[in-house]
Amino acid sequence: MRTTFSSKQIAELKRNPCVFNCTRNSVNYTYEFKKRALSLHKEGIPAREIWKRSGFAIDLWKKGYFKGTLRDWKKVVEKYGIEGLLKPGGIQFDRGPNNTDKDKLKRLELQVKYLEAENDFLAILRAKRAESNSGRVKNPDKDYSDHLLIKEVFDKGKGKYGWRSIKMRLPKMNHKKIQRIMRKYDLVAKVRRRNPYKAIMKKRLEHRTFPNKLQRAFNQSVPSRVFCTDITYLPFNGMYAYLSVIKDIATGEVVAWHLSSGLEMTLVTETIKQMDVHDDALIHSDQGFHYTNPLFIKIVQELKMNQSMSGKGNCIDNAPIESFFGHMKDELDYQFCKSIEELRAKVAEYMRYYNDERKQWTRNKMSPVEYKYYLLAQSIGGQEVCS
Repeated sequence: MRTTFSSKQIAELKRNPCVFNCTRNSVNYTYEFKKRALSLHKEGIPAREIWKRSGFAIDLWKKGYFKGTLRDWKKVVEKYGIEGLLKPGGIQFDRGPNNTDKDKLKRLELQVKYLEAENDFLAILRAKRAESNSGRVKNPDKDYSDHLLIKEVFDKGKGKYGWRSIKMRLPKMNHKKIQRIMRKYDLVAKVRRRNPYKAIMKKRLEHRTFPNKLQRAFNQSVPSRVFCTDITYLPFNGMYAYLSVIKDIATGEVVAWHLSSGLEMTLVTETIKQMDVHDDALIHSDQGFHYTNPLFIKIVQELKMNQSMSGKGNCIDNAPIESFFGHMKDELDYQFCKSIEELRAKVAEYMRYYNDERKQWTRNKMSPVEYKYYLLAQSIGGQEVCS
């Protein structure tokens, strides 16, 4: 039964320098490998061992494949000379007796066609070698050029971009093609680890909580009406820093943030004091100590904002800010900062990039600031009811 290769196996085989090309059902080997394999086999090296020494995963093929392949190559050499191995796909042989004049004529015609094709192939081989010397090798795989474009974007994202992020940077390429090529070439985005910073600073018994007024109504359409906030930790240089962020749910824009080396109340009070909102705006948080503290509640009331809180232990109720922290930790290399000042500068630059440049799939492939102006143009005079 014929061996069938998966996309992952094909990609792996194509990386082997002994392979000229590979499809789902066959492998075409290089001229050099064929010559070396026949020479090694003549010295007594088993066929299976030759493939193994050449870096192939020999369990990909069924028993008998290696001996059979070498046997066919020997027939090519016997009939056409060593140059017969130049043809990547090999030569097809008649299995039955060929004693009639008609069969002999047919074989001669095929041989003439092969020799004519060989001249063309040698010309291609010489051109390929010249391109190799100049660093411009063309892969026979038709997906290869698109793969290079995708990989360039993937590498710029430090291996953390999924197909949506790549699609936004390559808008003319079909998203299904991007998904297929990423699977084919094993471009798998790194999955962020679960944020352990959710057990921090539980509320005191005397602190006040608020009902969940947001109720996961994340599809807001009016900017500066509904916000979410939370705290995350950033380990660096053997130390920890804590980041407080307020995000506009409608636009995705980070409207306020504050970084501190400690978990004192100023972490959140300095953040919310940056807010400039109209009356009756809503701010949503978890039930952590900072947000149930009377000092924070007082500032919220002075800003004439309404307060909303997630259910206890239910991080999905505050999904927009959780998602932001996840993306930020994936995309920002903060672990190697030597001081909190250096970390603060990196965070500031990331916030600028996130708000002004980072396109978002669910926001018409616009950055948060672009989407804010888009919504303002669409909903002048409109209001979002969030109660």
